Amino acid sequence: MSGIRLRITGLNFQHFFARARRENVGILSTKRIDTKTLEITLVLADYPRIKDYLYKFFKVETIGFTGRRAIKPLIVKNIGLVIGIFIAILGALLSTQFVWRIEVYGLEATSRTTIITALDAHNVRVGHSFNADITSLENSLLQQLDTIADISITKRGTTIIVSVSEKLVFSPTTFDPMYSDYTGIVQSIELSSGTLAVNSGDFVHKGDPLVLPFILDNDGREVSVRPVAKVTIMAQVTGVSSVASREKVITYTGREEIRTYYQLGKIKLKNTKTAKPFDFCDKIVYNQTITNGNLLPLYKVSIVYREYKIDYIERKLADIEKVIIQESVAKAEQQVIGDALTKETKVIEIADIYYATTTMTFIVEQC
Repeated sequence: MSGIRLRITGLNFQHFFARARRENVGILSTKRIDTKTLEITLVLADYPRIKDYLYKFFKVETIGFTGRRAIKPLIVKNIGLVIGIFIAILGALLSTQFVWRIEVYGLEATSRTTIITALDAHNVRVGHSFNADITSLENSLLQQLDTIADISITKRGTTIIVSVSEKLVFSPTTFDPMYSDYTGIVQSIELSSGTLAVNSGDFVHKGDPLVLPFILDNDGREVSVRPVAKVTIMAQVTGVSSVASREKVITYTGREEIRTYYQLGKIKLKNTKTAKPFDFCDKIVYNQTITNGNLLPLYKVSIVYREYKIDYIERKLADIEKVIIQESVAKAEQQVIGDALTKETKVIEIADIYYATTTMTFIVEQC
């Protein structure tokens, strides 16, 4: 499927995605560059339905194409390279008995390295020919790998596919402790089952155990039970908002440099400069698959360097104090259940950052 790659600059990208859904415009890929820039690949046949909308509300730059549309100009422009690729592909056809990739599926407890090491012990590895008897290899691996219940090996072209089923591990039934969902002071506890880990008046943090999952029998031995209790806590929640007194702002100048090379498998067909073209810049790497399948894959690698400049914004506490206090109060209120009993807000400066901290308390029951 052919696609068109665009760089879109603007705001309210959610409106664009909503419009694309209404117009049934296929989106093949998206990549966020920064808060105002998005790189997206659309289905080429769908692009005319949303083109006018894009150019009306965004700055749009066409980066290139994918699929069949991208291959034709590449062949015309690089005929010498195409001939070289043809020769390389011809050589790859003669090496289809070799293994160029090993894929492993079905692993959870067992590591992929364990499977690869076991295959290597039977001379099955990337870059070597494969002529082993698959049934004998599967039986040998089952005897060698204790955690594997079943294993299936298939060869597709130059790829070895290993599918495994791991042995089930059974464990006796156990219960977790009853943990505190809040930070605060325990007001009261009504215990139904289990062993208390705290008492009334204790201060607990969120995640601390309140009731342990056992009781003691007449001989002092622990018997596993599900902990059940009703615990009343005067909970304490905190909302924090912060703003740097000196903020670094990055602005892109619009200057770019693009460096391109082709890669056959893991082999670079042409070296590129590695030095940065600008004093301040970010680097974006794009990999476009030209050919794939049972042959050595051919990639087009594009490296985009974008220049930016750095400025700083100085802020005074008097200008932003009210805003950060409101934000901290709002964050604390979102965590309160019921009505807040107390509310306290403090504003401090630490390492050139202004912090507003709001602490609220409320009563809550946890069962």
